[in-house]
Amino acid sequence: MDVVKKIFNKRFIFFYSFLILLGIFYIFYRQRNQEEILYALFYIFMGLLISLFYILKDFIYAPDKLSYQNIIMEDALYHHRGEIIDDFESYPLNSEFVAFHLKRTSEDPYNDTVQSLEAVRYIKSKMVDSLFIPLNPKDPLLKPYALPLNEAIGKFLIYARNTPIIIYNQPFTHTYLNVKLDKEVHISFIDAMTMSRDLYGITNKPLRQVRKYLGFHRLDEDNVGNAKVVGAIYLDYIYTVTTYKNKENKKAERAKKQALENKKANQEVQERKKPIEAKDVATKHENT
Repeated sequence: MDVVKKIFNKRFIFFYSFLILLGIFYIFYRQRNQEEILYALFYIFMGLLISLFYILKDFIYAPDKLSYQNIIMEDALYHHRGEIIDDFESYPLNSEFVAFHLKRTSEDPYNDTVQSLEAVRYIKSKMVDSLFIPLNPKDPLLKPYALPLNEAIGKFLIYARNTPIIIYNQPFTHTYLNVKLDKEVHISFIDAMTMSRDLYGITNKPLRQVRKYLGFHRLDEDNVGNAKVVGAIYLDYIYTVTTYKNKENKKAERAKKQALENKKANQEVQERKKPIEAKDVATKHENT
């Protein structure tokens, strides 16, 4: 039965059609003129090319030969809405980083099934390239290219190298990987969920709510759209914190300058008082 299924696989339909056309041509070629024969040969040749494509496409696009990495070279997705609401968590401000996201339907690491792995590399606020790996895709066209989670994480670590990794909801990611891989995963992450709390006052909410708050409404068809949102949060954090620190430094410089001016003014007052005090002392001596 398996042999029959393999023989009558739908990907061979064009090849079988080519054989039928070739048979018809062989039977009737003596009854037609040369011009009609040339047309027939042309159509048969086109049928052969189509059949070869469908036979070879699965080999060409086999998952083990497929590159999941794509070049982007675009300006970063960015919308500044950050504001320092309270004391903020301090993170390194990296000019090069990788935004990483596991696309999911909930924030339950024990029961949720991750659909795909998304990553985008940033260099100086530019999106350079991306990595998209289907894990449990809903789209049937992506299912032939889905990878097990352990292979996908291995490809991601090669992709990220030693670059800082920004994610959203570090507890989910860490727990999910530990549970699904059945081992302790030691990957250092910087959590953009904490940044969204410090910048936007959004606490413990799914990434889609932050995405809506930032006004990114056209990312549904983008395979790495969620990773771009994570990158946008971090870029906003860098800009907001840098601006905030610059303002605080200017305030400190003004306060320091004002303190020096006050000290100088006090010294001048003291210098003006000295002759008066000396004269008062001399007057007292004369009276005595």
